[in-house]
Amino acid sequence: MPFPAAPFLSAVSFSSALFLSLLTFPRMGIFVAMFAGVPVVLAQLRYPALLLGTGAMVTSGGLVFLLASLLKNPMPGLSVLLYVGLCGLPALVVAAALQRGTKSLWIILLAATQILVFLGGVGFLLYERTSGELWTAVSKAVHQAVLLVMNTAIQNAQSTLTPDDKTRLLALEPMIYKTFLALIPGLFASLGLLTAMVLWGTTTALREKTGEVVRGTGPETFLLPDPLVFGFIASLALLLVPSLDVRIFGTNLLMLLGTLYSGQGVAILVNYIRKRGFGLWFWFVAGFFILLQPLFLAIFALVGILDVWVDFRGVRGSTGGGKNDSGRRVDNGGNPKDVSGPTNDSHRDALSFGLLCLGDREAHFLGTCGRRFRQYCSIWIPGHGCSSRGAGLDSGWPGLLVWSDLLRKENGQRRYLP
Repeated sequence: MPFPAAPFLSAVSFSSALFLSLLTFPRMGIFVAMFAGVPVVLAQLRYPALLLGTGAMVTSGGLVFLLASLLKNPMPGLSVLLYVGLCGLPALVVAAALQRGTKSLWIILLAATQILVFLGGVGFLLYERTSGELWTAVSKAVHQAVLLVMNTAIQNAQSTLTPDDKTRLLALEPMIYKTFLALIPGLFASLGLLTAMVLWGTTTALREKTGEVVRGTGPETFLLPDPLVFGFIASLALLLVPSLDVRIFGTNLLMLLGTLYSGQGVAILVNYIRKRGFGLWFWFVAGFFILLQPLFLAIFALVGILDVWVDFRGVRGSTGGGKNDSGRRVDNGGNPKDVSGPTNDSHRDALSFGLLCLGDREAHFLGTCGRRFRQYCSIWIPGHGCSSRGAGLDSGWPGLLVWSDLLRKENGQRRYLP
């Protein structure tokens, strides 16, 4: 097999050019650089025997070093490490996971973890090599940035601020500065998650265009587990705690979960656009607006959270909970049997309880208390026991079992309704 020189050179040139935008346009370039690993993923998937993506990553790293030196970057070696940790290695992780048929959420989490571990290790080594001077330089840069923002805001509001107001605002600067430093872990983790979602979603969409994957498994189907919304609600509740440390932890957690839900919001947008057949121009316009104002991601996160209740795409079947299957039937013997399409009344929201059953799942003790919570939750009571069968899981659980699956008769068979 001849060496595919054209795909190799294409992957190297596009990957290097996208990453170099981070060095030339730092503010907008950080979002453009997230796509730098996509050519590496495509090369690795298209020519896995030749490890073309690995070769493209190594060559792109050398090219980045050369071009960073020509651009008079003070640390071209650090630029190479950023490229490898932020673009190259995550691309290889995504490619390997796609080859193995890993679920989308796990692909994103694996790639994001790789980014955080690699960049965290590089940061720790630099901190040790500089005897802590690296953190001092970062703190000084953040301090100057906070002062610049506050002074700019005060100057733009000269007509509405009194001298006392200006004094109080400047007195808040140390607290704002320390809080921003404490939010750096959440910012880096959110950057890793966002990069991983971009790598997976863009690669899947491009492969779908070329017919390499079956339609219906693309980025428009991305769906988080519905109970994850409780984590988002908990992070909001932590912001109300008087302790500053707890609030900082809640803010970091809020940024992480908000980033994940922004991916679900983008998936809803992709589904909407594909159904209406908008052209490629729409994505250029949408990407341009996101680059100008990243706060659009907060709107996508809100849409993704509302999807838990509204189900904009209709992708939740009767089992719900972040699955794309359409339902499950069980015969009188309790054996599950898949069905291909949901019934009109199969959709339920994700946050309310169904039935409370003691021992036997048909013993409707309290009747219908609401809709579904997703499968079940167990309340442990010493001295009590019951052996029960859940949706897709046979297990014996001690204690009182709270069921969320509604059961009804349909054509002589019992059917789980979420």
